Amino acid sequence: MKVGRVPWAATVLGLAALAYLMSVPRVSAPHLRSQAEANLPAGTPRKCVETWLAARRLRWGDIKDQGGRRVGLCGEIKKVYRVEFFSKTTIEFEFSFDEQDKLTSFSIDEDTNGL
Repeated sequence: MKVGRVPWAATVLGLAALAYLMSVPRVSAPHLRSQAEANLPAGTPRKCVETWLAARRLRWGDIKDQGGRRVGLCGEIKKVYRVEFFSKTTIEFEFSFDEQDKLTSFSIDEDTNGL
């Protein structure tokens, strides 16, 4: 009789672990946004923003205007949740700079596609 309880308990624990992995993100847009607000005020040099992103192991690319001048940087974080069955969530970020490569604004948003 006790042998039957062990597989049942293991199944319940497995389902609980799966539910946890599906509901708790590796990183959240609000948390990342609050860190950026605290650490990257307007006027922050571009190099400092790049260092901040690199410290979080985030990759980015340049945003250029029609003349080819770098006016910002952007990137995305994929697989926000460790387990994603029916939807895919990404965090998209964008940082804008003035002519002196000083931060003027940024946005960090979450996007979910799926059911």
